[in-house]
Amino acid sequence: MRDAFDDIERFQTSLDILQQQTNFPGATAAFILADGQCIEFATGYADQENQIAMTSDIRMLSGSVGKTFTSAVALGLVQEGKLSLDIPIARWLAQEDWFSRLPNGDNISLRMLLNHSSGLPNHNHNKRFNTTLRAALSADPPNPDFYFSPRQLLEFVLDQEPLFPVGQGFAYSNTGYILVGMLIEQVSNKTYYEELQKRFLNPLSLNLTEPANHRDLPNLSPGYLSPDNLLGLPEKNMRNGVLVFHPANEWTDGGLVTNPKDIVQWAKLLYEGKAMAGAYLDNLLTAIPRNAAEKVDYGLGVTISETEFGKAYGHSGWTPGYQTILKYFPKYKVAIAMQVNTSKDLNMTTCLQFLVRVILRAKN
Repeated sequence: MRDAFDDIERFQTSLDILQQQTNFPGATAAFILADGQCIEFATGYADQENQIAMTSDIRMLSGSVGKTFTSAVALGLVQEGKLSLDIPIARWLAQEDWFSRLPNGDNISLRMLLNHSSGLPNHNHNKRFNTTLRAALSADPPNPDFYFSPRQLLEFVLDQEPLFPVGQGFAYSNTGYILVGMLIEQVSNKTYYEELQKRFLNPLSLNLTEPANHRDLPNLSPGYLSPDNLLGLPEKNMRNGVLVFHPANEWTDGGLVTNPKDIVQWAKLLYEGKAMAGAYLDNLLTAIPRNAAEKVDYGLGVTISETEFGKAYGHSGWTPGYQTILKYFPKYKVAIAMQVNTSKDLNMTTCLQFLVRVILRAKN
């Protein structure tokens, strides 16, 4: 077996090739090996117009990769007896004035929210959500500080028909993760971000990761969008170093700014059972079919797929101007992550697979 560091140059070359072939502005990437060695990479530009090179420590919004953290916080509370995966969430939320209007509300469990089997619609697919957000962001003058509160996000699915009876299907629902955030705050008497910092970001020294709850995020790369994007945002999502939209709309369905170095370290700890005390992996990795044809299942905030290198755990994420993908390979105890500063059409799974082969083929 070759020493892992022999592959650094090949990995960098492969990342550069991806940038040239797919024409994304820039990317950061990292992998972490079985022995904990973590190597970081960058290619292209963080800022195309100003010809500022991408560097490996630059951060981006990570979209739904944040669900891996939301799920972990919830599992921590389950381990402490403050929540249950299978008792209906009515036990904690029935007193809320909106609860009787929640589709499938009486029968939804935390597990169903985390694995998207609740039957809840997704507020992001609601026409009113998109038109209201677009109106604020493309007004004259625009209102870049506009965002929906969790309660307002929930309003978009209240009184709707459920997509299916609880536990009898899979439908990806960001709204379900907003409910998870509400549960976390209800039983902890702290904000979600306070719980996240206390449980994981601080003790695990994930210093490049923080809440994306304001527009001025240090060391953030600008992101690039299609000119015809649904929100009517400018093609470059920052002006004078500040985002032109408010990232707080994501909250617990994403809601983080981070970097591949932190992401791979987090994945290795999480999927090796070392992110928190107690035996949580069985629950985390108990999955339901997400795409049977492609052999992709979904656990509690984790996509589980069959690959040429065996099972892979992870998640992907999209947010205006950025895309992120993470995979951990338990057979090798290796994690690889990549972020690009564009939300234009790009097959991130194919991109990461190209990089994965550089590392794992040398280990077969």
